[in-house]
Amino acid sequence: MNRHFNKLMNMFSFRTLIIIVLLLTGLLQFFLMLGNVRSTTYDIQPFQLAPETIRAVKTVEDTVKTEEERKQAENAVEPVYVFNEETAGHRVSLVESLFDIVTDVREDIKSKEKEPTLEEQVKLLQEKLKDITDSQSQLIFTKSQLQSLLTADESSLTSTKSILVNLVDTLLSESIRADEVTQKRNEIETKIRQNTSIDEHILNSVIVIGRAAITETEVLDKVKTDELIQQTREEVEPTRILQGQIIVQEGELIDREVYRQLELLGLLNNNTTNEPLIGLLLIQI
Repeated sequence: MNRHFNKLMNMFSFRTLIIIVLLLTGLLQFFLMLGNVRSTTYDIQPFQLAPETIRAVKTVEDTVKTEEERKQAENAVEPVYVFNEETAGHRVSLVESLFDIVTDVREDIKSKEKEPTLEEQVKLLQEKLKDITDSQSQLIFTKSQLQSLLTADESSLTSTKSILVNLVDTLLSESIRADEVTQKRNEIETKIRQNTSIDEHILNSVIVIGRAAITETEVLDKVKTDELIQQTREEVEPTRILQGQIIVQEGELIDREVYRQLELLGLLNNNTTNEPLIGLLLIQI
């Protein structure tokens, strides 16, 4: 029995010795490798002078710079616009409808046994135009302008309608973006004023109609623009700080950008991490 006990104790002692040897070996390796996983850090603050030339100890992506470059590329993307060929036709129809309503009201007034007063005529025309004027914010007539349309010579109205339709159709056949609408409205007003065939009596009314008829013909295609922006951003290669790259020369000022890069690289005392130590411990285990 004593022989078995001694044999058991010898086996236990041998295993204990093996464990102790492995632990000591692991600790020795840990401390020998510790210097390799711990990088040099610096106790420096922004706007100090660099105590020595500092290089990047590893390659890392500079996410701030990457995003800045992607933002610059995004801002350089030209928005995608789509020309609406139907716009000119719709606005020409608007002009024609306005003149047709005026003509209809004039005919309606003539058919009445007792001619309405001019004020009543204007009120009637306002009612007939209400659906259009409510939907067109630029289409605002004064009472005197409506009176001029009701009292103008019939042939003058007919010729003016034709002139204005041609002007609107021509202008809207071009590409007009939202920021160009005012310019084009001023342009058609100038053309109306310069046209001596338009009766001076209804000139202001025609200008109101002409300006209201002009609208944008090119609209922003947001979906395609967003797709182009995303594609452009993805084409920008990530900006990296390369291992061995000089971050700051000895004696140079450590500005905010340099300080940010040092912080990103983990080279500041206030930015140390235990991850390498943990990783080394796991390897030893």
